[in-house]
Amino acid sequence: AQAYFLDWAGEPQLLYETDGDLSAVSEFLNRQDIDGQSVYVAAPHYRHPTVAFLSDKYEAVKWLPESNALVLPPHGSALYIYPHNSPQPPWTADILNGATPLGMPGPRFPEDAFTAVQLEAPPVLDIPNPLNANFGGTTTLLGYEIPEPGKAGSDLPLLLYWQVDAPPTADYQPFVQLEDSQGHRWSQVEALAYPAGQWQPGETIIQQVEVPIPPGAPPGDYQLRVGLFDQATAERAPRLDENGNYAGDAVLISGGPIEAGPIPRELPVPPFAIDDPAAPNLELLGYERGSHQVYSGDSWGLALWWLATGPLQPYTINLDLVAASGDTTPLLETQPAYDTYPFETWQTPRFVIDRQTLTIPAEFPPGEYRLQMRLLDGNGETVYTADLGPLQVEAT
Repeated sequence: AQAYFLDWAGEPQLLYETDGDLSAVSEFLNRQDIDGQSVYVAAPHYRHPTVAFLSDKYEAVKWLPESNALVLPPHGSALYIYPHNSPQPPWTADILNGATPLGMPGPRFPEDAFTAVQLEAPPVLDIPNPLNANFGGTTTLLGYEIPEPGKAGSDLPLLLYWQVDAPPTADYQPFVQLEDSQGHRWSQVEALAYPAGQWQPGETIIQQVEVPIPPGAPPGDYQLRVGLFDQATAERAPRLDENGNYAGDAVLISGGPIEAGPIPRELPVPPFAIDDPAAPNLELLGYERGSHQVYSGDSWGLALWWLATGPLQPYTINLDLVAASGDTTPLLETQPAYDTYPFETWQTPRFVIDRQTLTIPAEFPPGEYRLQMRLLDGNGETVYTADLGPLQVEAT
């Protein structure tokens, strides 16, 4: 009884663990005259049941799940409410700079239960990178902003500026995919921020997306593929050009800068583990690869997983196909990350997933081969060899 009714019940955080902040929001809403204005409430969940139960203004509320979006109405004033468990994100401060702070919670709740501000009119936005990409005549991606570089093992921050042009014809949700210069997809995120069931023509949706960057991603400029998909069917909304013609199902955003990140506490495990010392301070953890069959003239993907524990000498990667007879055919001589990230430039310690694209010559004889990786030193001498498995080459 002491632990439950006195110790635990008196914990200040208990108020917020039991939706006390949204109880305060509900009381505040019940006192407000919201006729003629748009009301946006952030919350951990869409259409939060606590507000549904306690507030008679529930039907007028538009929701900002997890505070991942800021919505500007087509015209008129807007009320924004941020409860303790879904606070106002820092990136919205400049946009809401002219908003007026409103009343405090009632006497039953602490001062930090929520914040509320009122914006009399939508501000004019200065979008750093304008795009004007129309999706299905429903929504236009006005532009984007990448506030700062991302790091491998962390996230790349992205702001998307959308404009609602017409009532949505499906339950659309944005997606963002992170790709490298060769089109390999490193990650993707389905970015729920302002559900389509609430969209109103003329609204501007500023959406924050944290794009995950896997550990081991090499530094460099990546691209982001952005579009909309129907959550019920997984079909993508068509992108339309200025004449209303089909122009794909996404827009590519270039210049997503990614920096090298620290080695994760627990290294991920490659699909094919090796764990071999390849050279001083350099270990080949393993690899991942495409299928065991490829047609002549086609391209084929491979990734070598490296762990560098100290400074490295200049090395070169050679990838060869070895026939059953022992005859060797060179396919590629390169540096890590599509020949863009030489070993000697690494700031160690470093974990790198080194992706490469191999092209099988069009006239290459069909047959069974072994894929071989050789590591060469600065004098061109082979210091390490690894067998990367069989590869069946079929004639096109």
